[in-house]
Amino acid sequence: MHVIGHDAMGRPILYSCLAAAKNKSFQDNHDHMIMTFENAIRLMPPGVEQWVWVSGSGRVPGMKCTASRRTCKHA
Repeated sequence: MHVIGHDAMGRPILYSCLAAAKNKSFQDNHDHMIMTFENAIRLMPPGVEQWVWVSGSGRVPGMKCTASRRTCKHA
């Protein structure tokens, strides 16, 4: 998971792909996700309070979903 840019409204775009994860440690992945969210918040221009999260499953065995896009609001 990482920030790949901003959309037309200035919202940070986060991209994650389950198939790309090399480290399967829950704690390591949790810490990385929190760090990425904090980074996205730091990158928000004044007045922006949302990010766009693009999530792909790649070729993870047993997953039938395709890439999805979500707009998340932080608390």
